[in-house]
Amino acid sequence: MLNLLEDESNHEDLRASAAWALEDAATKDLSIAEMLLRAAEHDSSESVSVAAIGSLEGVAEKEQFCEPLRRFVFRSDFRTRPAYSVIVNLLVEERIAWDARLADRVEKVIRSIGDADQHYGDPCPHALACLQQIVDHRERIEYASGQATERQDSTFQGSNS
Repeated sequence: MLNLLEDESNHEDLRASAAWALEDAATKDLSIAEMLLRAAEHDSSESVSVAAIGSLEGVAEKEQFCEPLRRFVFRSDFRTRPAYSVIVNLLVEERIAWDARLADRVEKVIRSIGDADQHYGDPCPHALACLQQIVDHRERIEYASGQATERQDSTFQGSNS
């Protein structure tokens, strides 16, 4: 699979399929994940880059893979859309710490899908599901932090009585 992915003389669909097939292996061998990251960042084929980004989800909480995925979300090219999908999963599954700035950017990207000026592609049910997940998770976090603040306030008031 690694040879299929790296050999640019192979058809891009075959190479993208190889990237997807390497997803499980990448979780067991970080050198494979590093190769997928290189493909995600530098491959001349959009479909190969997109497949490589998606294949990084199993290792995406590791700093060396999470940071490039975060950077993809803040770009405005074909890498942005698959990267936000991975980032949403990391945030809502709490595999990475909540980052309001990152969540806001993801939400903005999702809301921009379909806008021809943004180049994020056409709307799809997957995008709507990601938007719902990120908004629901944000609300849970805000609710939990609001409860924590209320508890602190009542404890403080009780100690002043």
